[in-house]
Amino acid sequence: MLLDGYLLYRMFDTRVFRPAAPGRRVAAAEAIRAGDAGGRRAALLVVGLLIGIAGSWLKIPMSAFGVAFIGNVWALTMFGIGS
Repeated sequence: MLLDGYLLYRMFDTRVFRPAAPGRRVAAAEAIRAGDAGGRRAALLVVGLLIGIAGSWLKIPMSAFGVAFIGNVWALTMFGIGS
């Protein structure tokens, strides 16, 4: 445990060990803002959470749905070929 603590202290926020990707930080901040704002944004956040939990419980790869919503026909074709 002492060795792990020392290594974490020395390697935190270096090229070897990044605490979180910038996109994850933005996503976490947006989730906090949606929760604070309440209303429609919070409801949409809860619906997305429930859909993600249901998909995970049914063993459905939910990341594929995320790609489908943001991709165009060419990107989805290449994703399908790659899969």
